[in-house]
Amino acid sequence: SDNEMEGTSGMGLGLVIPKLKTDGEISAHYNVPLPALQQLKVDFPECPPAELARFLARKSVSGDVQKAGKLIASYLEWRKGIVKWPPAPSDMPNPFRFNGFAWDGSRLLLLLPCNIDIGFKPELYCQTLVRNLDVEVERADTLRFTVLLDCRPHLALGYDAKPVWRLWSHISAMAKIFQSYFPERLQRFVIYPAGDLEMGAFRMFKGLLSTETVKRVRLLYSKLGYAAAAPPPELLEILDVAEIRRENKVFFTGLEPDV
Repeated sequence: SDNEMEGTSGMGLGLVIPKLKTDGEISAHYNVPLPALQQLKVDFPECPPAELARFLARKSVSGDVQKAGKLIASYLEWRKGIVKWPPAPSDMPNPFRFNGFAWDGSRLLLLLPCNIDIGFKPELYCQTLVRNLDVEVERADTLRFTVLLDCRPHLALGYDAKPVWRLWSHISAMAKIFQSYFPERLQRFVIYPAGDLEMGAFRMFKGLLSTETVKRVRLLYSKLGYAAAAPPPELLEILDVAEIRRENKVFFTGLEPDV
């Protein structure tokens, strides 16, 4: 049971993130066949069991050892290339901001599209995302992410608004990397504040996302859309502001729980 597992606490909520120890616990967590997981451990001894189980749990794999094996082999070959990536340009803004934990125990990752400079290729932003994930999360754990996409421009901080169509190649490339190489890591994808413009853009582009990813998307409506001064109060159903790192609190100004 979760009470018998070791864990790590969140920043302010005192959450315990399960550390699953046995193959049986891991296979049950991802609802994959235990014999399939044990076979993959023999075939890919360099991979942690939880990582193998995530590939088995992919919708396109559904517990099939051969299908999972092909994906894992491709994944490991891809990982070999990471050390050869050039350093990120020093003047390239980083749109990824990691925080503590959501109410459900998933890790909070803030994505700021306004901080994407389209002068830099999507590939560079994908590499930055992967490097950040490798630092912030262990391949051996079962942690999932709640990705918060803040549509606002944050002009006071020097981050200008950009049309969705200009950013789509960057955002879709990052989504593809996440879907392909970090399966079963996404808990939910929250887009806010979503006005009529943002709602329309999502309907236009959702066909480019996997069905499973679309199921995990939640749009928080705001009449003002990206012009809203504060995040929608519904965000408090997902997180406690105490879980936001100090350097990121400016992006949550105006989001205060009722006392």
